[in-house]
Amino acid sequence: MLSAAGDIAFTGYNADGTDDLAFVTFVPIGVGETIYFADNEWNGTAFNTGESYAIWTATTPVAAGTVITLSNFTGGATASTGTLAPVSVPLSANRGLAASGETVYAYLGTSATTPTVFLSAIANDAESASTGLLTNTGLTYGTYAINLAGIDAG
Repeated sequence: MLSAAGDIAFTGYNADGTDDLAFVTFVPIGVGETIYFADNEWNGTAFNTGESYAIWTATTPVAAGTVITLSNFTGGATASTGTLAPVSVPLSANRGLAASGETVYAYLGTSATTPTVFLSAIANDAESASTGLLTNTGLTYGTYAINLAGIDAG
């Protein structure tokens, strides 16, 4: 059951083409559990607007150690297991992953814009207010978050 920072880790990021992510789970995930993904910047207390949100839902039990691939964030989103769907939030419709200045957050929440536990993050640029912060997420780079430092796919 997902409950804490580090329960998942990003294993892939591709801002080229159809925009893809991959993550591995370190805990079993039960049917119906969900993870939100946001590429809106976190400012330390809330997400800004302008970009996008998605929700992944487990449709079958997922064993710890499973890698899940999330494909085509720009449209027609799919997942290697479970389902992936865009979440409609006012003023946040710019779908897709940027080749620079991007941070993607994975989290549990009561809604797409209300995180309760940050699980992991992946960035491709220096941490800043314009690229996204880890402040008040419980995440740190090198532990529960990855910074690809200028790389748009990895």
